[in-house]
Amino acid sequence: MAEASQDRSKVGHIYGGSLVFIAVSAFILSLVLASYFGRNIIEPSSNLNWAVYHGGTGTFDKQLGERVDISWWAKFLSTYVTVYPGIDGISTFVLCSVSQGEIIMGYYYGNAIHDLEYSWKRLLVFRLLGAVPQLVGAAFIRDLTLM
Repeated sequence: MAEASQDRSKVGHIYGGSLVFIAVSAFILSLVLASYFGRNIIEPSSNLNWAVYHGGTGTFDKQLGERVDISWWAKFLSTYVTVYPGIDGISTFVLCSVSQGEIIMGYYYGNAIHDLEYSWKRLLVFRLLGAVPQLVGAAFIRDLTLM
């Protein structure tokens, strides 16, 4: 980004201002969320805290022990925030598998990789091979709070 800038002397101020803005925004957001969730048990993965979000709608049914008649928008928001990290992880998995596969292919073929980089069959094999470490990790690590 600094190369594309017309006046490079201001880049440091832009980056500094961006960092300050992000830090202040994260701090304010943390305060708002801490005041919303209060002293309730906070889940290790922050998105799971939103599984019980009701947006102030519905009523508490003592027989069922849960809130009923929650509005559709509150259910939608709760589901979206809770499920989004898992859906987002799918795209990360693909990117990591492709990168890992191409690194392995480069290591295996060395300088000859440039002659083979358009062979879709070899790319496919190495990209699938690049997915193996993530799949093995997912098979054995179910609780991400351990990491």
